[in-house]
Amino acid sequence: MTFKNQEKQRLFQRYGKWAIVTGASSGIGKELAMRLADAGLHLVICARSVQALEAVADYAKQRGGQTVTVAADLTTAAGVN
Repeated sequence: MTFKNQEKQRLFQRYGKWAIVTGASSGIGKELAMRLADAGLHLVICARSVQALEAVADYAKQRGGQTVTVAADLTTAAGVN
């Protein structure tokens, strides 16, 4: 999935410059985080695996975006807090 310029502008206008992606260390979450980084959005990415999360953060930073990583298991109350 690659966003065309028109779609990128729609994303910025409707949602702003930041996106939050959970499950960003693998699978669909990782792919979505990478495509949003390609589109120029800044990311807050969350996952349980710190190492895999950092790899996605590095990818996003190489594209010039700001990235905040949150290592947490959102299926637990402690992770949500």
